[in-house]
Amino acid sequence: MQFKVESKTNSTTLTQAQLLDLLMKQVVSNPKLDHTLMGTDFVKFLEGRQTLARVNLSELAVMAFAVGYYYRVFLEKNKVTKIEEQELHVQELSTETSGSTSTETSGS
Repeated sequence: MQFKVESKTNSTTLTQAQLLDLLMKQVVSNPKLDHTLMGTDFVKFLEGRQTLARVNLSELAVMAFAVGYYYRVFLEKNKVTKIEEQELHVQELSTETSGSTSTETSGS
């Protein structure tokens, strides 16, 4: 597969390898805490479901790529505020003392 990329000033075509190279450069040069945390939890999730031992490296890469896509869609389609662990702990303590545990989930 190739990707034709057009902007207002020029046009170029990228192979899958070229696109992956560009994406990897962005990942390496712009580390994000939420990506690290989600990646770590992704592995724990797969281990907990005993999936990690049953998939090969290619299947794992496809799953991770797809999860990353849907993570981006989730962030774009919902009003999401990322809460740091310390802040989350304070909120949990507050919820425990007030007894309120209301949560909503939106899939669209």
